[in-house]
Amino acid sequence: SQQVPVTSSDEIGDLARDFNQMARTLEISEKQRQQMLADTAHDLRTPISIMRSHLEAMLDGVFPATPENLAIVHEETLHLSRLVDDVRTLSLVETGQLPLNMSLVVITELVQQVVAAFMPLAEADGVQLNTNFTKTDPIKADAARLHQVLANLIANALRYAPQGEENPPTVNVTVKNQRDTVRIGIKDNGPGLTADQQQHVFDR
Repeated sequence: SQQVPVTSSDEIGDLARDFNQMARTLEISEKQRQQMLADTAHDLRTPISIMRSHLEAMLDGVFPATPENLAIVHEETLHLSRLVDDVRTLSLVETGQLPLNMSLVVITELVQQVVAAFMPLAEADGVQLNTNFTKTDPIKADAARLHQVLANLIANALRYAPQGEENPPTVNVTVKNQRDTVRIGIKDNGPGLTADQQQHVFDR
């Protein structure tokens, strides 16, 4: 972040300007590196928490080690592997060039899969995780990215559902047709965001 004064227009001045530009570039690169680490840690936390809760529930005898329950853990390991691969392409996010792998996706099946992964966490925290789906047509989307977004939203909803209140903490996940689109809703009964906070939802 250090800058040197430019006091002339000769070769010494050119060198000073080049040095300052180099310093600015290095500073930007360092900030991007730190942000990449923060983004990666945030995204890795959710699948690791899901895997841990399922495995602990199986070890404690709460969940049987059935193929269905093991399949959820396996799916999260695949999701975790995809996130690790994303570290190599995270710089593309900064330039808006992250590729999407589009395919036909049955939204209700995808959402149900994500919800099932969070059931042990919800039960451990005493949160009611409810679903209400209507039949929808397949849509063209990137299933892995939708999984990532839904997992982050449900994880946040579980985290901010009120604890110790008279009404039990609840998270409702809905899927419904809305004209020519499919609408996914994730709502908890926590305090929500203030009007000022809502203005910064899409800030880092």
